[in-house]
Amino acid sequence: MNKIIFMLALLVSTLSVANSETQLLKYSGSAIEEPYWFKESFLDIADDIEEAKEEGKRLIIYFHQAGCPYCFNLIQQSFLDPQLSPFIQENFDVVALNLWGDREVTLPSGEVISEKALAIRWQIQFTPTLLFYGDKQEPVLRIDGYRNKAILAQILDYVLTGDKSTSLAQAVITSDLTQELYPSLAFKVVDSLLNTNSHKPVAVLFEYPGCSDCEQLHKLILSRRDTNELLSAYSAIRVNLSSPSKIEVTPGNELTAREWAEQLG
Repeated sequence: MNKIIFMLALLVSTLSVANSETQLLKYSGSAIEEPYWFKESFLDIADDIEEAKEEGKRLIIYFHQAGCPYCFNLIQQSFLDPQLSPFIQENFDVVALNLWGDREVTLPSGEVISEKALAIRWQIQFTPTLLFYGDKQEPVLRIDGYRNKAILAQILDYVLTGDKSTSLAQAVITSDLTQELYPSLAFKVVDSLLNTNSHKPVAVLFEYPGCSDCEQLHKLILSRRDTNELLSAYSAIRVNLSSPSKIEVTPGNELTAREWAEQLG
């Protein structure tokens, strides 16, 4: 069988102050990795709006800068949140622009302008700044500065529906986190190792729901674009240590994830 590699394992003003407070994470000042699922755009805004529309999504333009603790918290506490992240991926394309960047952006008018020149023109004074687009080529909403997970969920609901009373994202973030594994598109759940790609080595991730260390592994390492590219060389699967289901490890040999983990030490 394949060699197996085991991996370690506003619209929101009605919210009360108590509900809008979030404990900000400490930030070391290191590079802020963008989630691998952020759109790799040609930075043509009109095309990005249209492509998002074709997929039944909306476009978010996210202005950031190096060393920004609030950008770090937006990434960690919202874009990579195990509840909100799948909702954003399903409903939005996110394009990141650097406040001080030199990449060229094509505006809907056809004008080509650098990221930093665009930031000046649009008077981007705070990072993060989020611009939300609907069907038109002008943003339907702009949010300057950091908003916590609960407020951002309410903003996302409004952008999708135009209704302040809907609770699509809010319902997601109030669900029970302890019952599900951290969401991952990179790792598949299989019932047999024999079903993996025979031309690739197999990477197996052992984890369980509600595991804070597992969440940090996903947020800080597995969410990175370079990590995701490296994982593409493997048949990456995950097993839930709390599941009673059995996995065919070798032909005719079925074990639960916990039995398999114990067998492997």
